[in-house]
Amino acid sequence: MQKLEFPKEHIIEYLYSSGIFANIETSPEYQKIISEYNKLFESIEDTELKEKLIKLEELKNKINGETDKQTFKIGFSIATKLIIEAMSCKLE
Repeated sequence: MQKLEFPKEHIIEYLYSSGIFANIETSPEYQKIISEYNKLFESIEDTELKEKLIKLEELKNKINGETDKQTFKIGFSIATKLIIEAMSCKLE
């Protein structure tokens, strides 16, 4: 008998981290915003300020990452419940 192997993380985390959202960074809108961000950041001449902004950005990214993950889980859960409810409805 063949043993089934599952990812160490929950399937919902696997789905989230598997690159479902990878194409967001290739959108023209994203590219435009990141270009504007980079131009503004490179215009800052104060080294100490730049270092603080880099650290702030790292912390903001961690916050956003956790928020995005939780939002994805909630949305997935709601969608699953909606599907189950729709499948259990009696249509007459």
